[in-house]
Amino acid sequence: RSSDLAAQQVVEILRRVAAAGNAVVVSIHQPSAKVYNLFDSVCFLSKGKQVYFGPTGTPALDFLSTQGHACPTFTTPPEFFLDLINTDFKPQNQEVVDTLAEAF
Repeated sequence: RSSDLAAQQVVEILRRVAAAGNAVVVSIHQPSAKVYNLFDSVCFLSKGKQVYFGPTGTPALDFLSTQGHACPTFTTPPEFFLDLINTDFKPQNQEVVDTLAEAF
């Protein structure tokens, strides 16, 4: 999709800005796995609670796994994270969000 390609290009430019010694903070909604993997670190929030802040990749997945939430095969990490902490469409996830926020 063209929006995925555009997001990828923007994040690649922002990586160069960061590599030049500048702080870069980005808010992105539902990134593709390709775009997600361009980030060095991420912060996931749900209802104002920080449920994770740290490196992308294995450390993020390890954190969830140690809390009893292993990412299923064939599911991208950003999709899994967002599905797990979404309380707007899945109010039952509030308990998960609370547990992750306390664990973090």
